[in-house]
Amino acid sequence: LWGALGVQLGCFDLVREHEKGKTAPAGDPVKSMLSDKPVLILLDEVLQYVERAMTIAVGESNLGRQTLEFLQTLTTEVANSTKAVMVYSLQASTREALDNIGLLTMLDHLAARVDAKREPVVGDEILDVLKKRLLSEPPPPDIAKQVATAIAQSVTQWKMAEAPDNSARRAAEDEKVRLTKRLETAYPFHVGLIDLMKE
Repeated sequence: LWGALGVQLGCFDLVREHEKGKTAPAGDPVKSMLSDKPVLILLDEVLQYVERAMTIAVGESNLGRQTLEFLQTLTTEVANSTKAVMVYSLQASTREALDNIGLLTMLDHLAARVDAKREPVVGDEILDVLKKRLLSEPPPPDIAKQVATAIAQSVTQWKMAEAPDNSARRAAEDEKVRLTKRLETAYPFHVGLIDLMKE
């Protein structure tokens, strides 16, 4: 990782020996790599890269551990820099992380200790994003409203019929407005399917 970064920043000589030995450079070489020019570092699929690197032995360590050490140094140096920014993507769930929750937590902690995490899409924002990405044009609003109202009515009737007491029946009725709105926003997709995909 440090070798590729050195090449792209035009300072491979600073990490040439580290690249040969597969050992993470310390703070000074990394600080010199960033120099005083504006730098934007974008890293994607970091967890998969580290996981693959764990299989490569480096003395009594492995390349994955060396990469984690490098990322820790890099995040510190970027945070101390006035002209460097680093953005890297992490999986949103343990399933996306191939169930490697320990590594996901470690990478998550590296980012959290120096800056805030950002989620590109949160909550029901995904409903509009899906429609824009997957449909050539938005569905007719009147049909979306009609379908949403009919489904919400059916779901509410079922919940009220199954409710054990008046409190649960009132809760089902109160939920009807929110469900109608979500169904209408998601149409022609079903919110239940989208929620399942998100989880």
